[in-house]
Amino acid sequence: MGGPVSNIVSISAGLWHSFAVAADGSAWACGYNSTGTLGDGSALERKTPVRVLAPGKVLAAAGGRNMSLLLLDDGQVRSMGNNMYGQLGIGTSDYDAHPNPLAVLDGASPFKIFSDQDDDGVEDLYDNCPFTPNFSQQDENNDGIGDACPGKGGCDLNGDGSANLADAIRILQIATNNDPGGTINRDNALGADGRFDVEEAVFILQRACE
Repeated sequence: MGGPVSNIVSISAGLWHSFAVAADGSAWACGYNSTGTLGDGSALERKTPVRVLAPGKVLAAAGGRNMSLLLLDDGQVRSMGNNMYGQLGIGTSDYDAHPNPLAVLDGASPFKIFSDQDDDGVEDLYDNCPFTPNFSQQDENNDGIGDACPGKGGCDLNGDGSANLADAIRILQIATNNDPGGTINRDNALGADGRFDVEEAVFILQRACE
């Protein structure tokens, strides 16, 4: 099903096919399609743009030799087209056409270039409250920790009426992304050293009781 393509924010091309990504997150493609490179669910050559059947909003599209890649707004990468040498990254190789965008895999899970753990539309790397939705990124005192973060403005996180060891443990769990191994893996740029370490953890403990 073709249609008018407007509000284009990026274009790209493969060997014999082309893509356009619109501001609304839709992707459109035309050209050679015998292996499903256009991702429109068919293997038909398209002389006018057709909509790519992406499972979410598309940020970028790229074409190769008889295959293509999509980057979705949740960080996932999808592939379609020829997979003779395993170039689609789906864990297999075959001689079939793949006209529907498939999830590129990281082991058994979908591969992600970036993540948004709280689904607030802000990439974790830039989110001032990565584990609790803070859609507007509001931060009234400009301390780098979003106002929606648990513990902001008070230490009684579990609501038992007092700030105690249980609350301190919860704060540390937030700081360490609830990793059982205790790996602190978020750098909120306080130290600008590229990693979340003791400097950031101490900062959160100090500010959580303001």
